[in-house]
Amino acid sequence: MSESFSAAVRERVHQAHAALEAARLGDDADERMRAEAAWEDARRFAQRHGVPLDEEAPGPGGEPAL
Repeated sequence: MSESFSAAVRERVHQAHAALEAARLGDDADERMRAEAAWEDARRFAQRHGVPLDEEAPGPGGEPAL
């Protein structure tokens, strides 16, 4: 696996996490659900391709990233 691929996957996870945090601050339940789904998809993609993630980054409900 190339470093550029890993970096792109980590960036995707980071962007999805940032969108989730922004959605948590808002009051739009649909946006929060979409953000949670996108974040979970990005995490699963990274895990499926063996890209290590920062385990300190919390997910939906506050659980660790992996």
